[in-house]
Amino acid sequence: MGDWAKIRQLFSTGEHSKREIGRLVGISRATVKRALETDRLPKRQRPAMGSTFDVRAVRDKVAGIRPEYVPPDPPDRLVHEPGRQVQCDLWFPHEPLPLGNGQEGTPSVLVMTSTFSGFFQALMLPSRKILDLFGGMGSLLQTAQAVPKRLLWDNGSGIGRGKLTEPTVTFAGPWAPRRSS
Repeated sequence: MGDWAKIRQLFSTGEHSKREIGRLVGISRATVKRALETDRLPKRQRPAMGSTFDVRAVRDKVAGIRPEYVPPDPPDRLVHEPGRQVQCDLWFPHEPLPLGNGQEGTPSVLVMTSTFSGFFQALMLPSRKILDLFGGMGSLLQTAQAVPKRLLWDNGSGIGRGKLTEPTVTFAGPWAPRRSS
């Protein structure tokens, strides 16, 4: 900015040539000519400078560690084979249901869902006792006319947490898949 003003001031006196102004200011004659061609103060434009991230070694290092910070892929779709597994759970109505004879209640409902087809069955149980639960499971399995290889329970305390309870092992005996000879 100071050079532009000085060039214009020296030229306006008429005492100096463009070559002489260039020598006095320390710039080329072409630069003096460009400065005199415009009435506006020139904008200083610096050439784009590379950052430290343009250095190949840094870019390679970042590319190497980037996979560690990538969010995990969404879960894959589970594939269930036919007859392999049935999900079992108890459901409790949010509001009382009519039970007959003018009575209402919120009985536990055993729900069994095939993980392959999504087919489900449900049965109201008279109580949450383990024998009523096993009776309901047996009834639903007989109705379905098929026994899956696996019955899956979520946190059923009567079924067992980590280890099956004795009544569960006894119940599973007759329903367990048999080897064919």
